[in-house]
Amino acid sequence: MDKTLLLVDDEANILKALQRIFSPLGYQVHTADSGERGLEILRQGKVDLVISDMRMPGMNGHEFLKQVRAISPTTMRAILSGFAEGKDVIGCLRDGSARMYILKPWDNELLVREVEKLLQLGDLFSRRQLLEVFNNLRDLPTMPDMYGRLCAMVEREASLDEIAQQIEHDQTIAAKLLQVANSVYYNMSTGSVRQAIVYMGLTNLKTIVLGLSVLKQLDGLHGGFFSKDVLWDHADRVNRLAHLLFERCLGRQMKENEATAGLLHDIGRILLIKDYTQPYSGVYRSVFQNREATFRDTERSLMGISHDEVGGFLLNWWSLPHPIVEAAMFHHDPLNEAIIHREVVAAVHIADYFAWKQKKSLTLPRLHAGAFAILGTDEQFCADWLLKADGDMK
Repeated sequence: MDKTLLLVDDEANILKALQRIFSPLGYQVHTADSGERGLEILRQGKVDLVISDMRMPGMNGHEFLKQVRAISPTTMRAILSGFAEGKDVIGCLRDGSARMYILKPWDNELLVREVEKLLQLGDLFSRRQLLEVFNNLRDLPTMPDMYGRLCAMVEREASLDEIAQQIEHDQTIAAKLLQVANSVYYNMSTGSVRQAIVYMGLTNLKTIVLGLSVLKQLDGLHGGFFSKDVLWDHADRVNRLAHLLFERCLGRQMKENEATAGLLHDIGRILLIKDYTQPYSGVYRSVFQNREATFRDTERSLMGISHDEVGGFLLNWWSLPHPIVEAAMFHHDPLNEAIIHREVVAAVHIADYFAWKQKKSLTLPRLHAGAFAILGTDEQFCADWLLKADGDMK
């Protein structure tokens, strides 16, 4: 195995235990007893995955992984923590510094499987065709300005009033934010941006703003499938149905870092429409001439890449929470063995299919029956109420 791991912990016995697990499996393993030493090793050569302890003298695990992300964005990152560090871990997952957390004490077999999944995802992001798409873009996708300002305000713990005022400067985003807040899965009625933020939380706020900011890039394109209104309606519909699936099938709410996975699941399509308008027009025509083919299959056939791969790569590059990255990357492939957050991906996959079916789309994505089993249900149970949910989508 040609993968390189960097293990960072100030406790020598933890490093030795992890090294005993991974070295016999063929991984090249480096160890460091501090974040500072870990960064030195990272700068010396390619590292595929970093596993860092949360609490360390000097630089803590969260700050260390932030710097890892800045130095080497393609390196996958995991945080090692105990029960008492829950709040710190949530912050690390929320801002994308870590892709997963490993709870002490860990199960060796489970740990190995989770590490393998992260590395498989890293390999998918390294596909030649995917890298070529980003190399050939007119402009390398960067964080939209509004989203960047919002993240900076959250980072410095700005007041809710200040954040609300920032959102209100953009009337389009403010109006859409209130539309999402007043939807069925938040069960509220408000005309106040500040109150909407209180209900939704800052993680969901950032994701919604990101989705709306990216959609603004399609302002010059009008009509049909290319309409930003159509794409927003579909994204919003998928997000609501995914929430309903969690509530009715799993009996629980989606977690904060999962709750807007549906809104960004098709972000790769927006990027392809914007920067590959003519080739994507060919995809559109081909699909409607051959109703047997799906958009995803036709994208791969004509362009060598698909919108789900592009979306997953972009959201990973931007360090969005891992469930949201996986929902974009695998919403057409919910049984992929590299998936960690299987229930989120399955819910978005099913919601995507029924959202298009609600709108009586002439072409539908492929529906994988195995996704229902992941949610502990079946298609017969879900189909009727998912289609009838159309009234709640308005």
